[in-house]
Amino acid sequence: MRAGSVLKEYDQGWFATIELPVGASEAVALKNNLRIALMCTIAGPENFILEDFSTEATLSKPVEIHWRVRRLPVIIDRLLVFDKRSGRILVTLGDSRSTRP
Repeated sequence: MRAGSVLKEYDQGWFATIELPVGASEAVALKNNLRIALMCTIAGPENFILEDFSTEATLSKPVEIHWRVRRLPVIIDRLLVFDKRSGRILVTLGDSRSTRP
């Protein structure tokens, strides 16, 4: 992940600390209605990274599985936490100078 990303990179993946100070009654109301949106910039010259995987059949498990993973490398510019009922943005992390709406 390149500099400027909202998330912190660690060995096991990425994470962001998000604090949302609300009262007890609002916390109960928001509990099942919080959502996260990510605003991203496509990174790198290749838009998609394709990877093919497969397993081999064995006597104990006579099934061969093939699958393809497509990944889109991005830089996360902003992370928004919002209430799905109203669309109200509660927290914004990231560059406020982003050119995206």
